[in-house]
Amino acid sequence: MNERKEERLDGEIADADPVLENREKPEFDEDWHENESLEDAGNTKKKRRKRAFTTIALLLGVIAATGFLLWFMNSKNWKFSGGPSSNQQTKTIKINGRPKASDASFSSQKTRRPETTGRTKISEHTAFGLADQLEKATRTRDALLDKQEEIRALKQYYRNKIQEVIDDVLNEKREKGITTFRQALKNKRIALGLRTIRRRHVYIHKLNGPLDQLHDGSEELLYIKRLAEIQIQMAPIVNGIDIAGLGKRMDLIIEKEAGGINDFAIDTRETRAPTLEEIWKKIVQEGEKPEEEKAHAQREDTMNSGIWKEICVGNLSRKYELTRLSLNAAQCLAQWEGKDLFLNGITKLPASIAKRLSQWEGEWLCLNRLTVLSPEAAEGLSRWRGTRLSLNGLIKLTPQAAKHLSQWRGKQIEVVGLANISPEANKYLTAWQKAGGEIIFR
Repeated sequence: MNERKEERLDGEIADADPVLENREKPEFDEDWHENESLEDAGNTKKKRRKRAFTTIALLLGVIAATGFLLWFMNSKNWKFSGGPSSNQQTKTIKINGRPKASDASFSSQKTRRPETTGRTKISEHTAFGLADQLEKATRTRDALLDKQEEIRALKQYYRNKIQEVIDDVLNEKREKGITTFRQALKNKRIALGLRTIRRRHVYIHKLNGPLDQLHDGSEELLYIKRLAEIQIQMAPIVNGIDIAGLGKRMDLIIEKEAGGINDFAIDTRETRAPTLEEIWKKIVQEGEKPEEEKAHAQREDTMNSGIWKEICVGNLSRKYELTRLSLNAAQCLAQWEGKDLFLNGITKLPASIAKRLSQWEGEWLCLNRLTVLSPEAAEGLSRWRGTRLSLNGLIKLTPQAAKHLSQWRGKQIEVVGLANISPEANKYLTAWQKAGGEIIFR
């Protein structure tokens, strides 16, 4: 019986198991599949996020690397050229802080920019070649200026020798009691002195030609040098500047002027020199100055000498009383740190004094008692770096003096006393005005 019960119980259990399985399995499978699908969706989102983050990271890395590369290339160009570089389509090389243009060749594959904004490509060879020419132009011009100084010194030497002969003639005249030109010609010593003075006047006149030649050459070199510097500055922003052509032009000018340093064109034509009688009359007038005038000149010399000493020890309170300057006093004045220098008592301005005064670093120089300005003195003043020059006492201005004044780099020239001016002199002053200067006339 027990065995039958066990068999029946086993049969019931066996019948019950499939039922339980069928009841529990659908619920178990449905939950499992639901969990599995949720898990797959979560994993997919995570993968997508991870992929997006990776892509973004790669992009950021590429951008950072590109930025660093561009910065590195830009900094290298800056260090070499002294300025910022452009993109790959436009490159600029600078020499001595100034950009330089290239030839007109430019790749057709690269986009051209407008002439007012684009930059031209410059080869290193062309840039350094032009810098070399600028230096040659400077050296050649300095040599021309030195040669001008030598010629001026020679002219001054002849003038000094003329004065020595004049003093000898006057002494001979007093000692021998000579009063007429005929008597002077019969005196061998006076006659020789008059001929010597005449000959030296001719020498001085003949030296004017080489001096003008050297001056014109130095001005031409200065012009071409400044033109080159301006075009080098414009090259990065204006297309079509022919730097190569400018370089050839500079070579021709430098070669011409360098060859002319010691090869002067001396005027061999007959020069109109003063006659012996004209020279004699001038000497007589010099020696017959009234005693009162001579005494006044001596008093002025004593006063000027005292003021010169004061100036050179730093006391400039009486500088406006000066009627004449010595080289040493002019040098002392040139070291003064004031802005305005009024020397309205000065009646004569030798070239050597003008040259010393041109070293003064002030702004306003007044020489209103000068009635005449020699070309040599005008050239000395043209080197002054101030802004305002007053020459209101001038009653005459030669074309050569006007030419030198037109080279001055200041802002304003006062010539209120200049009533009449020749067309040629006016031409130079007008050109200076057109260049930006201001001239105050009557």
